[in-house]
Amino acid sequence: MPLTQIQAFHRPDHIEGVWHLLQEGPGVRLMGGGSELAIRCPSEVRVLVDLAHVGLDRIEVADDGSITLGAMVTLTDMMEHPELRALPSGVVQEMMVHVGSPLLRNAASIGGHLARGWLSDVIPVLLVLDASVELFDGEYRTATLDRYYRDGINDGLHILTAITIPPASNGQAAAFLRFSRSAYDHALANAACLVDLEEAHVGTARIALSGGFRAATRQPASESQLVESGLTEADIAAAVSVLEIDAHSDWLASAEYRSHLARTLVGRCLHLARERAGGGS
Repeated sequence: MPLTQIQAFHRPDHIEGVWHLLQEGPGVRLMGGGSELAIRCPSEVRVLVDLAHVGLDRIEVADDGSITLGAMVTLTDMMEHPELRALPSGVVQEMMVHVGSPLLRNAASIGGHLARGWLSDVIPVLLVLDASVELFDGEYRTATLDRYYRDGINDGLHILTAITIPPASNGQAAAFLRFSRSAYDHALANAACLVDLEEAHVGTARIALSGGFRAATRQPASESQLVESGLTEADIAAAVSVLEIDAHSDWLASAEYRSHLARTLVGRCLHLARERAGGGS
């Protein structure tokens, strides 16, 4: 649908003004970087509300090392920010080089990307980094990114305003892998993991994966298999064996093939994280 359907364009300078406009009905759509709307603007959308002047374009690093990203921060901003590049194993940059093209990363905002909630290489990495989101629905609220999707908060009427990544510990190692038919194609499956090795045993383990179209999900059963383990070959195999994969079939690949890819990617991610942490056997 061409953007000639748009009848009004607003650019409020405070979040309450955005919220007031958003409540006017399904014909109103928030606009961050605009990359998604330029490709597919739903036919019912008649009003665009630009978030450019609401002050959501900053990256702030707290004294404890936590990093807060305003919703209008671009994917390129994330890729180039020194504190984000320094997160465990450089996993943010490792992932970002696979997200679309440089031109897309220059335009796409992190808030719009997360609110969309599908076809994402960003979501699995932020899940294993234990990110949380701030949202406004008449008042400010916070939720873990995991709960934001798991409890369907992302489907409700709200404005996603910020994302916070907690500080990393020295023993953490992370990895991200994806599989696609070409460099800029959507991933058929992707996976991310983070482990915290304490005296050669896993103190913390996080795994997130997606079998394609849907947003990545955490894997608590697999994570539990790894806690207190030595991250051995047997431990990794046990974690992979209890993955819960919500894959789908389409013209690109069958659900069975996507599920196979997801299991393979998780296993490789865990091996890579173990190597980066200097542990396991």
